[in-house]
Amino acid sequence: MIVHIDCNSYFASCEIADHPELADKPVIVSSSNDNNGGIILALNKPAKQLGLKRGLPIFQAFKGHQ
Repeated sequence: MIVHIDCNSYFASCEIADHPELADKPVIVSSSNDNNGGIILALNKPAKQLGLKRGLPIFQAFKGHQ
């Protein structure tokens, strides 16, 4: 038997579970590298409503939302 569970915004949901004060705020979880780069790995609904998408480079995400 193989079981596959797909959870929407899983890692962002885990962060919100650990930090409930973030519940109504845009939350993203990103990768990182030595060049201050990385991409968005997971995001919650408020972050998606800002136009952010999974896979977006972090520098582009902050460029439009500073």
